[in-house]
Amino acid sequence: MKDLSSNDLRTLVSAIEDLHADFDLPTLPERALSAASKVIAADSIAFTGIRYNGEYAGIGWENSGTISPEDIEIFAQYMHENPLFAAYIVERRSEALKITDLIAPKKFQRTAIYNEFYRRVGVRNQLVAPLSVSGDLLITCSINTSREDFTNRDKALLTLIAPHLINAIRNAFAYERLSSALETEACGVVAISAKGKPLFISEFARRLFEKYFAGEKRAADRLPETLAAWLKQKTLPGKTDEFALPPEPLKIENKKGVLTVRLMDNRAIRERTLLIEEKRFASMEMFDKFSLTRREAEIMFWITQGKTDDVIGTLLSISPRTVHKHVENIYAKLGVETRTSAMLRALEIL
Repeated sequence: MKDLSSNDLRTLVSAIEDLHADFDLPTLPERALSAASKVIAADSIAFTGIRYNGEYAGIGWENSGTISPEDIEIFAQYMHENPLFAAYIVERRSEALKITDLIAPKKFQRTAIYNEFYRRVGVRNQLVAPLSVSGDLLITCSINTSREDFTNRDKALLTLIAPHLINAIRNAFAYERLSSALETEACGVVAISAKGKPLFISEFARRLFEKYFAGEKRAADRLPETLAAWLKQKTLPGKTDEFALPPEPLKIENKKGVLTVRLMDNRAIRERTLLIEEKRFASMEMFDKFSLTRREAEIMFWITQGKTDDVIGTLLSISPRTVHKHVENIYAKLGVETRTSAMLRALEIL
């Protein structure tokens, strides 16, 4: 951080405050673009989604106002020529990089992506931070300019704000899941005051507490001891110049599954929200309740694990044709017509 002044750090903290002022998905693009532009001067900033299998994910927020759908198609066509693509998708590098860290300017200006896209949209130099949102999705934060290349100070600032951008994106996606999950009882939610007192605990959250914190004594309006102790360590940041990284989720695992507790701060109203999600471990015995035969239950288990009919046939030493006949019977008993619907139906009931 030797390249940063005290004023840089104050600006960074202010940008982080704005970024975490909300965690709703519709406000995410504006908050992310505003935070990045606040710390680094640039002609434009863009957030682009790329799958780790190399496919363009279609997520695009940018503040230049000049990128057309045709430009996006051109970028998707040539993005593999950007040296940063190999660095982030193939090599899985995690640091902020300039294009010129990897290739000489004159050489880059002879590439198709530069002449077909970057020259077209007026970008000469680019600084990028990779934001690994999930196991299969990377969102790049690209800082663009038509002027001189970015400095070490710019790279340091982008490196420091990147974890907060990742946290804000993950929280927004998780909060979006919460909106529908509360209707299907797939998630729990707890609202916490600035002093750490629970203001609201959903019924599903209470059931998850009983399942994953069994044996811990607690009052009806209190958190389990383990969770309360973890939360106490994650003090709510004040409006100071102190820089802090976003908290990692708490994970609790037992024989039944994995519980993930994600902390989201709403700094505007000084409240905190715990989003509690469960990933249950499936077993063949769990499918007995569907009135399936033993063989059908075995096949249903492997379907939920993403296996194809050919693979299931190999695992169970039966022909794919026999597997297919069993799958048709499973569809009829579950009242569904597709493999995806069968998986969703099974997970919904389990």
